[in-house]
Amino acid sequence: MLTDANGTVGPSEGISGIGQCEPAKTTDNGRLLAATLHEFQLAATNTFYQAGPTFAHAKGNKRRIDYVVVSERLHKCASNCYVDNRIVLNTCDKDDHYVITAEYVLPLLKN
Repeated sequence: MLTDANGTVGPSEGISGIGQCEPAKTTDNGRLLAATLHEFQLAATNTFYQAGPTFAHAKGNKRRIDYVVVSERLHKCASNCYVDNRIVLNTCDKDDHYVITAEYVLPLLKN
């Protein structure tokens, strides 16, 4: 699931589904995200990688507020996560959200 949580999270939340890369001060929406991850055994993959900011405010502040959320089981198969600056979403002169990409290597099923 890709989510625009409009919140930032830090490792201080103590949730196994939140990594320690690029931590930020946890906001109210970040606490809601952390609680949801914990309750449903999910992980925010881009918090485990130096993926970069996913949002730029009009004043120039950049931060991570968008997340790639998967089951903890699938998260164990993550091989990379990054902001793909080659893809442009904006249709006007301003950039705000950036495309976040996650890669997973799934094991082959044995017959």
